[in-house]
Amino acid sequence: MVDFDAVVIGAGHAGIEALRALNSRGLQTALVTLDAQKIGAMSCNPAIGGVAKGHLVYEIDALGGLMGFTADRAAIQAKRLNMRKGPSVRSTRVQCDKDFYSASMIQEVRSMEFVRIVEAEATELMTESVSGQVRITGVRLGDQTILKCRAALVTSGTFMKGLMFCGFEKSVGGRFGDKASNTLSDSIKFLGHRTKRLKTGTPARLDARTIEFSKLQKQWGDSERRFFSWKSSNSTLPQVCCYMTYTNERTHEIIRANMDKSPLFSGDIQGIGPRYCPSIEDKVKRFPDRERHQIFIEPEGLSTPFIYPNGMSTSLPADVQLEYLRSINGLESVELLRPGYAVEYDSIDPTQLNFGLMSQFAQGLFLAGQVNRTSGYEEAAAQGLWAGINASCFLLGEDFVRPDRSRSYIETLVDDLTTKGSEEPYRLFTSRSEYRMHLREDNADLRLLDLGKSLGLLSSEQIRAFEQKTLEVNEGRSVLRGKKIRLSVDRVITLEEYLKRPEVNWEELSIEYEPSSTRALEQIEIEAKYSGYLGRIEAEIAELQRIKDWELDTSIELDNIASLSMEVLEKYKAIRPKNVWELTQISGVTPTAVLNIAKLVGRKGGIVSHETI
Repeated sequence: MVDFDAVVIGAGHAGIEALRALNSRGLQTALVTLDAQKIGAMSCNPAIGGVAKGHLVYEIDALGGLMGFTADRAAIQAKRLNMRKGPSVRSTRVQCDKDFYSASMIQEVRSMEFVRIVEAEATELMTESVSGQVRITGVRLGDQTILKCRAALVTSGTFMKGLMFCGFEKSVGGRFGDKASNTLSDSIKFLGHRTKRLKTGTPARLDARTIEFSKLQKQWGDSERRFFSWKSSNSTLPQVCCYMTYTNERTHEIIRANMDKSPLFSGDIQGIGPRYCPSIEDKVKRFPDRERHQIFIEPEGLSTPFIYPNGMSTSLPADVQLEYLRSINGLESVELLRPGYAVEYDSIDPTQLNFGLMSQFAQGLFLAGQVNRTSGYEEAAAQGLWAGINASCFLLGEDFVRPDRSRSYIETLVDDLTTKGSEEPYRLFTSRSEYRMHLREDNADLRLLDLGKSLGLLSSEQIRAFEQKTLEVNEGRSVLRGKKIRLSVDRVITLEEYLKRPEVNWEELSIEYEPSSTRALEQIEIEAKYSGYLGRIEAEIAELQRIKDWELDTSIELDNIASLSMEVLEKYKAIRPKNVWELTQISGVTPTAVLNIAKLVGRKGGIVSHETI
């Protein structure tokens, strides 16, 4: 037996961020992985970020995480999306050199002071019952070795009872070239967790040497890089072009003619797939009137011929894949380096976890990533970080960190999973947050600075950088409010008011003050333009924080309250939350409804409050 504070099972994006959080707090941790050379492997697409996902990466970085800096270093194309839309949906996305990304993560993990890498299969969770409470005591490996620990973090992705499908061919594994974890989910289920089969898929990998790129539409990245991490200042790798092409009616005819060969429709695959990333055969079936579907042709690295055709995930047989791909413009002579396939795997019901992502049935058992019914690298990394933070709190005898939806998308994601659950792979969108105008990429560092400092997750250098940015933002606001401009003989306004105009930007103001951080400049301009709206949101957030510990007088009936919808009234009566924080955890109860209910039945210090909220 070998003693550790914690054992992390799985070395994907969730496992790495969990490790980093535990290591930063000085906790001795074992990383159990089937293959130590695939730590941080990008199993599917070669991209990090995108709408809402980019927000998560900024937040992970703001809490000292590794994903953003690694993605910046490995980027071979960078782009900001939705720049013609409002600031809440502007998002950063980078194409990565997949091998460079994984190699960088391996280096990061190997440099962690309190981490030991164990190359093995985790087969069983060891527990004991003390005074009626089950708690984790260790993890059994395939060779019967037991790693003793007080906390186990399961971040096994698609590997629990993973089955891969390519047409009629079926093989055991959680990813191409890898084995599966075949008994771990039985151990989790034994503790009381409900499991469900889910499905995900990946497209064929194309040989770049057989593609006619001259026929494809070029898709260049931005000329000016935007970095995820506060540490990044320049590009380390050359930037490349991506391309775009489309399916056509002939492509769809081939797919329709072979639909019976897809395990997705033949009944072989029982698991539910991701709604927002369907396979190409699913697209053809669900949208029969669509004449074409977009395909992004994305290089997987600078020194590899592997091309990722984004939008073409499939489980059809390899020969069918080759046939329909060759019907597409630019791919007429394409060869496959690897066929696409689907993966079916065990997941758990996330509503059986508490808000720290710890099991309700076993103290010290945390679960994070795709095992919790999510999709995407970024959602996995965010959960891994959150589970790592709360596992460290558990081990150090501290209170768990409660998710605050107004503070980050990380916490919105965790709150959604643990209170609402999901019957399919969950994907984060900005529309899932009632605070999306407040939760932007440009201010992620300032939103999370206090939390990161309080938990000891940040280096002194990172704290200084964030505090410097805060200073620059405040100075910029003062400059805008202190300088005035005359619009007419009788009308003078501040530059802050003038900047609210949509046609006016910072450069046109000709102000001598210039922040050193482009993020500070962006934040100053956004907050000036949307000051009225942001002011109302921030006042609401502050009020909810002030009253979050108020008790609620459940003896008072709420009936026919004009300001409350029938849905809110019904949920309040059914659940009868004891305090404001519990009220905020009820799905569908808006912040405005919370404030209204607190005003009516809130108890401050045991006395029903009638103060104006």
